[in-house]
Amino acid sequence: MDYRNADGSTAEMCGNGVRVYARYLEHLGWLKSSELRQGEELPLGTRAGVRTVRVAGDEISVDMGPAAVGEEGTASVDGRAFAGVAVDVGNPHLACVTDVPLPSLDLTRPPGHDPALFPHGVNVEFVTPLHGGGPHGGEVAMRVHERGVGETRSCGTGTVAAAVAVLRHAGRDTGTVAVRVAGGRLRVTVEAATTFLHGPAVLVAHGELAPSWWDQA
Repeated sequence: MDYRNADGSTAEMCGNGVRVYARYLEHLGWLKSSELRQGEELPLGTRAGVRTVRVAGDEISVDMGPAAVGEEGTASVDGRAFAGVAVDVGNPHLACVTDVPLPSLDLTRPPGHDPALFPHGVNVEFVTPLHGGGPHGGEVAMRVHERGVGETRSCGTGTVAAAVAVLRHAGRDTGTVAVRVAGGRLRVTVEAATTFLHGPAVLVAHGELAPSWWDQA
């Protein structure tokens, strides 16, 4: 799978894109039925490496690999600074845990960030502190501004980065976190060796790329 942002730039990875791509291949009949049977794994190649997909009814899960926690950084929105942590999920993220009401944030423009920490740009997540769910999980809400796109209704790698950040904020290294975004609800499992992204994948539209687009590309 190759992935392009809305501005045409190339992204290393897209967690939701992997799940939708698996559903698309299934829809076209380009997969053997055995490849998407319950519990079986489908390896998909991305620029960030191979991602393994599992299908369980309407839910598609992806082994996203280990999330690498990096340096602490700061995002800024309208002159307000938000402390965050760098999380690499095959692509760069700055996840900021905040008590500020998320609807109050103006994400029509890219949040400011340290270009020395993220020389190729960064996806920025604003996420509420972990609440509910007992000692091994909980739920959060998230908004995300993706580089090359703007604010989006969801971001698969962003939800993983957010889950890692909120667990870390709560003093935990592992756990399961439900992440509410504008587009719905995803679930992230953070283990010692890897992370998993779970959620539905529904095809909502069809289209064709004109030959002239291919010629220009």
